[in-house]
Amino acid sequence: MQRAGPDLPLRGVRASDAERDRCTEVLRDAYAEGRLSLEELEERLARTRDAGTRLELRRLTRDVPHDHARRAARALDHLDRAALTVHATVFTGVGGSLTGLWAVTGQGDYWPAWVIAPAAMLLGSHAGGSWAVRRSLRRRRRRS
Repeated sequence: MQRAGPDLPLRGVRASDAERDRCTEVLRDAYAEGRLSLEELEERLARTRDAGTRLELRRLTRDVPHDHARRAARALDHLDRAALTVHATVFTGVGGSLTGLWAVTGQGDYWPAWVIAPAAMLLGSHAGGSWAVRRSLRRRRRRS
């Protein structure tokens, strides 16, 4: 068996359980839209369970449309959550470090507030925007 790599053909790449699950979802959506008969759905689902490579999965869904918008929305949501996590982690680290430095250097006026307050507003804005994006994506999924 070939090892997976960027220059190897699709036929040699083994399919994962997650890829089989996505294929199953595409086939069930196609059935719900009336694109496949019940017999054809059952036959393709059986072949999906037995598929060993990505190419076999692709052949099963080649003639039904894929919802690329849903896939892009899911990717956007994952990216946004990761960015928010990084933002919160950096905010906590910088704020904690500055507060520690302030505590060690004599505890005069709380000068770290000049950095922490604007950064907290930016983090809050980012979190609010992320919430709005997720809410919009949920509404879109319900409509489709």
